[in-house]
Amino acid sequence: MFNQAEQVASEGEIESARVQYSAIIDFIERRDEPNLNDKAIALKRLADCQRELQRKEEAIESHKKALEIYRAIDNPEGGINSLNDVGSLYEDDGNYSESIAQYEQALAMALENNLREMEAMIRNNIGYVLMLSGKDEEALGALQKALDISRGTGQKRLEAITLSNIAMLYKAWRLLDKAKERFEEASKLNQEIANVDGELEDCLGIGSVCYQLNEFEQSKKALQRAFALCEKSKTSERGPEIEAFLGKIESEAHSMTA
Repeated sequence: MFNQAEQVASEGEIESARVQYSAIIDFIERRDEPNLNDKAIALKRLADCQRELQRKEEAIESHKKALEIYRAIDNPEGGINSLNDVGSLYEDDGNYSESIAQYEQALAMALENNLREMEAMIRNNIGYVLMLSGKDEEALGALQKALDISRGTGQKRLEAITLSNIAMLYKAWRLLDKAKERFEEASKLNQEIANVDGELEDCLGIGSVCYQLNEFEQSKKALQRAFALCEKSKTSERGPEIEAFLGKIESEAHSMTA
């Protein structure tokens, strides 16, 4: 049922995919006994298309319809993902209070159903939005809980993301040695799981922190690694930015030794 729409979406024809998912939902609703799980899946994929097309209000509405279904059929994982998607949409728009409200509903559902991996994901998201909101102490508490859980459940990708978020907090507080340590932990994890984009961002973080610590050789080494990763990444276009930063380091290191 979903194959053609998925193919169209994978080819970048998002509007066509949106139309097809809408048609799938209509088809499901016309059945004598609609498959509610299929309808919820179609609503989620419709919402993804709407989001990519910048039709965010429609995307939120689609996710909320999927949430109602997941609650009706007692699928807490689906419900948590729907609430998480709505929270992410509000986060993108800078509506942090509403974003956190959605994430907290998702967290409550995860706790109620003892879904530890999903709890870790949501706590990280809450921590990140609290950080964006300037509530740094609360953010660190949420992120530390996410880190502890993700380590216990073996979620290495999430562990790396959370470490990076904690590193950004320490960097903002000028606790540069702690920030460097967290970025390095995250970088090693991302290298271990072959997450190129994640390792690239961590190397940039290491490079920036080492620069502020006047550790120019370490900064240069991290940035050179980041530049090499740019060539492997399918999404990063940060090569020129990194080259400019490397040039700045070379210049400043030369002036300090002249």
